[in-house]
Amino acid sequence: MADQGLVEDRLELGPLTSDEVACPDLEIEQALFAALAAARSWTIDAGDLVLSDEAGAELPRFAAATTGD
Repeated sequence: MADQGLVEDRLELGPLTSDEVACPDLEIEQALFAALAAARSWTIDAGDLVLSDEAGAELPRFAAATTGD
């Protein structure tokens, strides 16, 4: 869960919470939370959500899930 919203041209996420039971690999979860906390901008590239930090360095990419339809 997180507080979120659009502020001018930015998407802002508030503090994130999680349930340790839901994620069997906490290192992955912690890396995700760190990337989201560092994100200052985003773009869509070839269907992927690309987050970037304040310096413009690319953080992890997120691909859209497919439904198998």
